[in-house]
Amino acid sequence: MKMFTVRAEWDAAAGVYCLACEEAGCFSQVTGIADAAEELREAIAYQTGLAEGAFMVDVVQV
Repeated sequence: MKMFTVRAEWDAAAGVYCLACEEAGCFSQVTGIADAAEELREAIAYQTGLAEGAFMVDVVQV
């Protein structure tokens, strides 16, 4: 199964995690790290043409 890595970096000034999946060209923001994988899942599927259940998302906090 394909694995995409999402980098999550805390932006204290904005109060959000900035998310980046450079492999798929997807970027977003969330207020809680627990929401990171689901936030980017649909965008990754759209960008790559894969079904949402056809890949895994690994969130790495940096």
